[in-house]
Amino acid sequence: MDKEKKLEQLRSGLGMTAEMALIFYRAALGAGATPEEAMKLIQAYIGAVLFNQNKKKPDGEEGQE
Repeated sequence: MDKEKKLEQLRSGLGMTAEMALIFYRAALGAGATPEEAMKLIQAYIGAVLFNQNKKKPDGEEGQE
């Protein structure tokens, strides 16, 4: 895969993550969260998206297929 294609995939992934974060933020506000609470939720969401993808599941937990 060439460098330009990888860069385009990175841009696309960042854009999708930003869009989902905005939707999540607005939903949190709509559910009654304060802007500060909604921002903390978004930080947790983005952290989970970025850092929890390759973690091994605890013993006894099955993944959805």
